[in-house]
Amino acid sequence: MDPITLEPNPAGGHCGDYTLAVAGAIAEAVRVLNYATLPHNAAAGAPYPSTLYDIASRLRTAAAGTDQLFRQMEDRLTVIAATREITVSHGPFPTDPAAAVARAVEALQWCNRAASMFAAALADAHNALSPLGVRIPADPDDAPGTADDSDSGEGWA
Repeated sequence: MDPITLEPNPAGGHCGDYTLAVAGAIAEAVRVLNYATLPHNAAAGAPYPSTLYDIASRLRTAAAGTDQLFRQMEDRLTVIAATREITVSHGPFPTDPAAAVARAVEALQWCNRAASMFAAALADAHNALSPLGVRIPADPDDAPGTADDSDSGEGWA
């Protein structure tokens, strides 16, 4: 995928192509995270519980913003339907654009509710991951349990 510079207010203004590129970057980011956490990649891609904690935190932040996105998409569709002639190319309402728009609005409202539930679930996962860590020996040659834990120079991750 081509790299994209993420700008909330791009210098040239917003355009449909840039908006679609950002949505594509989100899809690509999820794909990369999926690969990073595959069993054969996970030791490097997600080495510690703290890594999983941070992933959950960042995804929670992203998910928390999607309810706003879906509300704004719903609002935009409503404005378009009120100001332009909507056509329907296929689906259950080929001759009833108003019904097709109403169905799309309903679907976006469901996305909004699902986004809120997803954000709440990620917050729960983030909290559950919070206390977890692994003991990291100060010297990789130290065998677990051979050093005095009170002053071993070990850390947590």
